[in-house]
Amino acid sequence: MRLPLLCLLWLMVLTHADRDEERLVRRLGALGRRYKQVRPPAPAPDGSRLSHTHLTRLNFSLSISQLVSVDTRNQVVVSSVWPTHEWTNPWLQWRPQHFGNITTVNLLPENMWLPDMMLLNNVDGKFDVSYYSKVKVTFDGNCLWAPPSIYKSSCQLNIALFPFDQQICPLTFITLEFDESQLQILSKYEEADYFGSQYSQSSEWEIQSAPARTLTMPCAQCFNGRHSAILFQLHLVRKPLYYTVYLIIPLIITSLLTVCSFYLPSACCERVTLTITILLSTAMLILMVSTMIPKNAYAVPLLNRYLIFIFSVVAASLASNAFILHLHFQRCSPRSRPVLLPAALRHFLLFSLPPWLLMQPFRVSAFNLVHADDVTISNTRGAHHVTQWSVGEKLRFWNAVGVSLAQLSHAILPPPPDQPADKPGADGGSLCSSVGDTISDIQTKMETERRQLFLHEEWKFIALVADRVLLCVFSLVVAG
Repeated sequence: MRLPLLCLLWLMVLTHADRDEERLVRRLGALGRRYKQVRPPAPAPDGSRLSHTHLTRLNFSLSISQLVSVDTRNQVVVSSVWPTHEWTNPWLQWRPQHFGNITTVNLLPENMWLPDMMLLNNVDGKFDVSYYSKVKVTFDGNCLWAPPSIYKSSCQLNIALFPFDQQICPLTFITLEFDESQLQILSKYEEADYFGSQYSQSSEWEIQSAPARTLTMPCAQCFNGRHSAILFQLHLVRKPLYYTVYLIIPLIITSLLTVCSFYLPSACCERVTLTITILLSTAMLILMVSTMIPKNAYAVPLLNRYLIFIFSVVAASLASNAFILHLHFQRCSPRSRPVLLPAALRHFLLFSLPPWLLMQPFRVSAFNLVHADDVTISNTRGAHHVTQWSVGEKLRFWNAVGVSLAQLSHAILPPPPDQPADKPGADGGSLCSSVGDTISDIQTKMETERRQLFLHEEWKFIALVADRVLLCVFSLVVAG
């Protein structure tokens, strides 16, 4: 019998409480709609009455839930925030004992006065909040309104140190309806809240700090007044992991490949192909970076400067490889004048500089690894095999052949010209003279070829020295 009575009594209490809240909401809603267009008055200094001539204070704070994106190219920051407004409205006060001891109630925002706070540096044209949440009102008239919003704000980015840059992006909130003599904006906290449980970390940017400060700005609708405003400065630090993995490391590898091209033999023409491929890949990376950064005429990003430097190094490497190949295949044609270096420069390149580059000085006998074009058949221990002669062996062979031909020409040359032409043996002497002239021509040609081969080997050694010098130079440039 007692249990049903208790349940009935509890239902009556709940019904009465619901009626109290409904009656309170209706009363406050009627008052709010009545004074919706009127700024809430402030108590007089003596507290005896309300005065519209006194200042209304608005406590403003900002809670950042997510840094959605930072459009570096268009210089736009998209952020999801919770702006919190706190003010006192004396018209919305009540005595809790008259309404079932209710101390807090939620009211619809369209039924009361709201501060017209807007983001000044908005870029999408939507200056209002995204969603009008309810206003929390206490019995003493304190109002708390925190509507969630997504703002697109402009931010002047300094890309000089991209991708290791830090940016300062402002969020300026201002009221345009009232000047500073009517409405004063105060910062509830020293900085915005970005480290709470509601904050979602960004994959590219990190908020280092977000200090807040109040300021005044010129009022366009006032004769001699100014607007009250509050400024939040977001100190953003870029996370360079993405650019390090996908841009910086490939650039370092590309520059190392440029140095490796000088390790290839001087006679290898594929080194030019390798350098051209590296040049094209660097140009592709430059085009990729150009799509990520804004069109700024005041600063060149650090990454772009490094890209241009690597591109210049690769281009210089291509020109150097072409120069080395020109030196390696330098030949002295019999019909042209041989290309000779000054004696001092020749001695420096062939004998003085190589020891400093950890190379042996120029010696003909040292070129046993140079491929020769002449192949001869020799008999060694009764077995015929093909022997490839080195340059030194060819020079010694031609020296011996030249001496033999000289001795032969002297042996078969005709006697002195004082012998009469009608004596026997005159025709034989003419034949011997022709044979001697032919042998002399062969000897001269072989001497010329031997000299050309020697000069060619000098140029090949000079190309090797230049290759080693450029290897050291480019290694220092890339490492620096």
